[in-house]
Amino acid sequence: MGPLSNLMPRTKSQAFLLALTILVMSLHFHYVLSVSMSVPHQDEWSILNGMFQSLDTHRVAAWLIQPRNGHLMVFSKLGYLLSLFAFSLDLAPLRLLNFPICLAAFLLSAYVVNANVTSRATRFYLYPALAFIAFNLCLWEHFTEPGALSTILSAVLGGVSLYYVAKGLTDADKRKKNLSIAASALFASILSFGLGFIALVAAILIFALSLARKWARPWLAKGSQRILFFILTVLGLLAIASHPAFHLPGSLFHFVFHCCLVAGSIWAMPFDFPPMAQNAGLLFGTVVLLLSMWIGFDFIARKSSADLPHCFAFKPAAQFGRGEAGRNLARGW
Repeated sequence: MGPLSNLMPRTKSQAFLLALTILVMSLHFHYVLSVSMSVPHQDEWSILNGMFQSLDTHRVAAWLIQPRNGHLMVFSKLGYLLSLFAFSLDLAPLRLLNFPICLAAFLLSAYVVNANVTSRATRFYLYPALAFIAFNLCLWEHFTEPGALSTILSAVLGGVSLYYVAKGLTDADKRKKNLSIAASALFASILSFGLGFIALVAAILIFALSLARKWARPWLAKGSQRILFFILTVLGLLAIASHPAFHLPGSLFHFVFHCCLVAGSIWAMPFDFPPMAQNAGLLFGTVVLLLSMWIGFDFIARKSSADLPHCFAFKPAAQFGRGEAGRNLARGW
């Protein structure tokens, strides 16, 4: 009853937020059930064509690991084979898998929130946000595509791998176990879709931040925040100057401009007018990059880890035993 009791509202506002969370899930489920096509989509036609060719030439294993537009889609292709031999090529069961995968993403995220956020009111504000994110892991138009399970599953497995990477770097007792789970989930995420490569980069960044917190923090000067503020100001001005309207030559401006566009591309999607989409991508991308640098520096320079997320917090020496050996083990990463 412990985890379930955390989900029971106690006030009217909490009941409203929980109802909003359920509404988002219900809309997703209704969309999946009501919107369907009896004929496969264009991408599915090409995948099915490759599947039939691989069966005719007895090269099914090669077809399974063959990238499509740079993405491995092993689990989707296994699903198509299952639909052929078990469901007479009925793709509806694969399409319906999109909802439970999104639901698993929400439940896993809610578990992390319950484990790290102590404020009950804050948790209920986070539940609807998690629902909006988890049930929008891909465009809603893709929810009806059977092959979309690879995209959503890749995001879920990538998040699981990053969670266990963070736990493995801070829990010395179960480090091998956590990192093994992280490596397995990361490998499965890469096999599922290209989002696994993004998770791989994020895992490397977590390792780098942990090493920086261990080795660089003692040498950070007291005035380092002023230096960081100056660096962020320069980078912000550089990002503004990289806009094509200024017509500034040089590969540096082009590099900064494209980095900002990639970081802010998700916020440029609602705009159909290309110049407006470009400006929105540059603005929000600049904010994302600068905030990311500030958060990373704050994580490294923070003297106390008491208010860090649980998976990044360091255990006190009392939990490892007394004496110098216990204190050394408690420092960990």
